Amino acid sequence: GVDAVIMMFALPMLLLGGIGVFCLVTLNEDPETTTVKAVGGIASLGLLAGYLFMMVRGRTPLTLRIMGIAVAAFGLAGLIAVGTVLASDGVTSVGDVIMAVTSVVMVASGLWLAITGRNTFKRQG
Repeated sequence: GVDAVIMMFALPMLLLGGIGVFCLVTLNEDPETTTVKAVGGIASLGLLAGYLFMMVRGRTPLTLRIMGIAVAAFGLAGLIAVGTVLASDGVTSVGDVIMAVTSVVMVASGLWLAITGRNTFKRQG
């Protein structure tokens, strides 16, 4: 019982909430990362809100749309971060390419969820 509560509620709240709060609290410490931290922090808190909303309401088209917006925002933060690195230094490692591809996939899948409200290509029922 306790393990299930920790895995379903406490861990996501600590992880996503912690990332979001950290990004927003340390927003002005490094002027080069202000935009990335702002979008990433808001997106992380949005993912947490969407996750908790999904736990309360279930997997409905509305909750999937909310999660889609948060996932797309998180991918946008990744694209901004990778774009600033690529603009200044170019491709410095394989991680830059992986981050760019992952961010594009997150934006695309987030937009899919936000527009359609479903997580499959086939319509159910």
